[in-house]
Amino acid sequence: ARAVIEGPMAIVRLGTCGALQPGTLGKILVPAEGCVLVHRNPDSFNQPANGSKTKPYLITSPVYPHADLCNRLITELQRTLPAGPDGIKCGINCTTDSFYSSQGRTGSAFDDRNEDLMERVMEEIPNAVSFEMETFQLLHLASCSKGSIAAAACAIGLAERANNKFMTPSQLVGKG
Repeated sequence: ARAVIEGPMAIVRLGTCGALQPGTLGKILVPAEGCVLVHRNPDSFNQPANGSKTKPYLITSPVYPHADLCNRLITELQRTLPAGPDGIKCGINCTTDSFYSSQGRTGSAFDDRNEDLMERVMEEIPNAVSFEMETFQLLHLASCSKGSIAAAACAIGLAERANNKFMTPSQLVGKG
């Protein structure tokens, strides 16, 4: 967008995510406290699992939303959501580079070495509220824009990872 738009820009991502905290299914999760990137470390996979000296997944330092834009987003969500402030949970978002391995989903088809990744994320970031795949890059690019881009984000928690619950279609349209 920067290549075709002159002047200041404000970008708000509205999306979907996996909810990491119990009781947040269906809530709007806002990364008001920042966003980290959880990504697979290819260097770790160049060695056998038992011989690797590097972690298979890296977690970056957080990037932050534009404070004023994020506060305005939260205020508007509180005003317009049927549940009001109870329909929102703020915390840290975890953007991942994969829907599967970097979000701690396990399986036997790949050497993912991610059996303890969910536990590690929650230990290192106890206020992590969501997993998704877009927000970190948006906030990072905005932070590198020399002040010309303000960015914030929010996402509805469609699946609650703590107890493997999912929103139903009727819940999504407000009839459930």
